[in-house]
Amino acid sequence: MGYDDLEGLVGLFCRRYDLIDALADGPRSKNELESDLDVSRSTVDRAVRSLEAEGILVREGGSVSLTFLGRVTLKGYQQLREGLVGLHRAKSMFAPVDTEEMVPFELFRGADVVTADPKAPHRPVAALAQFLDDMSEVQSVVKGLMADYVRMYHTQIVENRLDAELVVESSVLDDLIATYWDPVSDALSSDRLVVYETSSEPPYSVKIGESDTTEVAVITYGEQGVSGFLRSDNDRAVSWARRVYERTKSEASLVAPMD
Repeated sequence: MGYDDLEGLVGLFCRRYDLIDALADGPRSKNELESDLDVSRSTVDRAVRSLEAEGILVREGGSVSLTFLGRVTLKGYQQLREGLVGLHRAKSMFAPVDTEEMVPFELFRGADVVTADPKAPHRPVAALAQFLDDMSEVQSVVKGLMADYVRMYHTQIVENRLDAELVVESSVLDDLIATYWDPVSDALSSDRLVVYETSSEPPYSVKIGESDTTEVAVITYGEQGVSGFLRSDNDRAVSWARRVYERTKSEASLVAPMD
């Protein structure tokens, strides 16, 4: 298939996605497609002819059904579409991020995305609180520091018995110890908090949470503070987060407990 043909096929899928998706569960008659899609019979006829010419569907016995090629292509297109929807929702939260490190496209497929806006700047922080509350164990590369973070982690570690392992950038760690020593010391004394210090500055916070499932969360920051929160249980997203965490931890130093 030439490049022009590929572009044409993608364009055809975009234009005729509703009809193709209507065939995902099995054969349908043209009358059913006309009624379900609320389009004219001539529109259905044109769509069927163009998709049949590409081998996407076949007419047989008064009904229309997807071919093997059509089913495979639909699945791939749905995955692409789902990822692009998540990426579009996360556009504002990643706009301030300046890094050459790639994140996997799968991170955005089916992701829960919460962005900050002037009327609700704390929505991402509330989403992080729910993430921590859902987990029994968290590993995190920490970029930012807020009083809300300290309160959330202290409550989850000391009261709810969350096990947490944090890799914290040096300047953030200095501020954490200088400003919030009492809750930090309390959490360290529980033996459920381990802290590592890194000299590198991560482009965003990455968290891996363990409960009945494994999930990843990403928090981004802009000039006004937190710009967004993303949560995903996609396997490739989790694998990426583990690599980021282990690489950052391997270059960090364990912070010894302090009296």
